Parts: sequence; structure tokens; C-alpha cells
Amino acid sequence: MNTVQKKQLDHSNPQEALADLCEGFFEDRSWVSSCEAVEADDIPQPARELLVHHKHMTATLKAHHGQDVELQVLADRLEGDQYTRKIILTLPGRSGVVEFGIVRLDLRFTDEEVRAAILGRAAPLGAILIGHRVLTKVTPKWYLRFPADCPVMTYFGQPPVEAYGRLAMIQCNGDAAVELLEVVPGASGLER
Repeated sequence: MNTVQKKQLDHSNPQEALADLCEGFFEDRSWVSSCEAVEADDIPQPARELLVHHKHMTATLKAHHGQDVELQVLADRLEGDQYTRKIILTLPGRSGVVEFGIVRLDLRFTDEEVRAAILGRAAPLGAILIGHRVLTKVTPKWYLRFPADCPVMTYFGQPPVEAYGRLAMIQCNGDAAVELLEVVPGASGLER
């Protein structure tokens, strides 16, 4: 069992998984307990369309907004083959964040070219994996509602009333290689 599989299986609830993924990126993680698990059907549109699927968010956001998204890495760390980063995705020439995320990758399951592209921090993970034709399977594990007073909301500029996210795993060529948190603003914060 690889590191990503072990971490995902170690958590019995989404708050534990979220706290683990946020470690090192938020000094105080007490807010995690206020993030409630929700069923996919309880997520309002268009956030449901953006989160409830088995595709890369990069492609889903591009289809929704009609243009590519740009990556901004807020913080990252590389420990051996484990690479973790906190990111936001924006639209070129437009203000506002369309996604906040945290990604933890086990780079042992990527080839040198893909590894270099990921560590180059110039493109979103989904765009890199798609562009390098890495066979992937995205599996959402939990969906969450983030309340307005959650620190994640500060990344959306003028914070929406709430945001929704998913905790998911990505298999690369059959190996569980990626754990991720992807958060989009609720209905009030998403415009086409």
C-alpha cells in the first residue's frame, strides 16, 4: 500500500482527512470542525456541477468558464518524493479565485518529465496530467460545506456566504498518487 492510499484509509471522517491535508498550511486548524460533510445532491448549482464528477477540475473549470485557468502556488514543500502545495486557480484577465486547493502528490508514480512539470509550478496539476497523457482516475471521497468564517474563504476575495469542496484521490496509471482538496465558492461567488 503506498503512502497516499494509507493516508486516505487512515481517516474515518472528512474532518480528520481535511485537518491532515491542511497541516503545515494553516497554523490554527480548529476551523476544520465547522466544515460539515454534505451529500452530493445537497450541493447547490453551479458548485455541484464543478465538484460532483470523476474528471480533473482543470478541465471542468475550463468548460464552465470557457477559458483556461491559471495556477498560483501560495505555498509548497517537497519532502523526499512527497510534494504538497496550497494553490488558487484564477481566470486570465479577470479578478477573483475560481478554486482554492491543497494537493499532496507521491511523485514516485510520475515519470521525470511529469515530475519536472509539476515542480515547475507553471500549470495546474490536471493540465499537466492531461497534457502528458497520464491515465488517471479521479475518485471523490467526501464533499464538504465551508462556512463564511472559515479561513479558506479569504482566498475568494469578496467572500461568498459559503463554499463547497471535495476531498478526492487521483490514481495515476493505476497507482493512488494524489490526495486533494478542491474548493469552489457557493452560488453567490461563481459567475460565468
